[in-house]
Amino acid sequence: MKYEQEGLRHLPGSISGVFSVSALSAENVLASYSNIGSNIQFAAPGGDYVIDEGYLDITKLIYTSYPTDLDNMLGSIGIPQGYMFSAGTSFAAPAVSAAIADYYAYYQKITGERPTLEIIENDLASTCLDLGDPGKDRSYGYGLPNVSDTYEVITDHPSPISQ
Repeated sequence: MKYEQEGLRHLPGSISGVFSVSALSAENVLASYSNIGSNIQFAAPGGDYVIDEGYLDITKLIYTSYPTDLDNMLGSIGIPQGYMFSAGTSFAAPAVSAAIADYYAYYQKITGERPTLEIIENDLASTCLDLGDPGKDRSYGYGLPNVSDTYEVITDHPSPISQ
C-alpha cells in the first residue's frame, strides 16, 4: 500500500524475483507481528507471542537451536543449553525456501530442466493450502505451500526440448 501511495518499497520483498513470506501461528492464522502486503506470495509457520494469564505461552513459539555458549536461561524448566523458544518471519522464510528448493530439485530431476521463477510460483501457488480470502491475498499470499502436491503438477509441464 505504501508503494502504491508514496512510492516506498519494502525490501527485499519488493525486489523482482524475491518471494515474500508472512508468518503463521500454530493455528495457521497470521502471526501478530507478521508482515503483510500485496507482495506476500506465501505463508509458513513462524510461531507467535501469546500472553496467557500474564505469562508467555511457549507452546505457541518455535522450538529452535540456540548458541551453546550462551545461557538460554531455561534450565529451570528443563530446556537444555543449545535450545530456545522464539518466533519470527525469520523462521517462516526458510521454511518456504526449503519448499522451493525441494520443488526445484524434483522439477529438474523429472524434466531435466531448471524451472523458471514463474513456474515455481505458479506450481506452488496452485497447490497451497489457501488460508485467507480465496486466491492470493495481502496476509497469506497464495497460502501455505504443500510441496508433495506440486510433484503431481510438474508432469503437466511440456518439456522445452520436445517443443
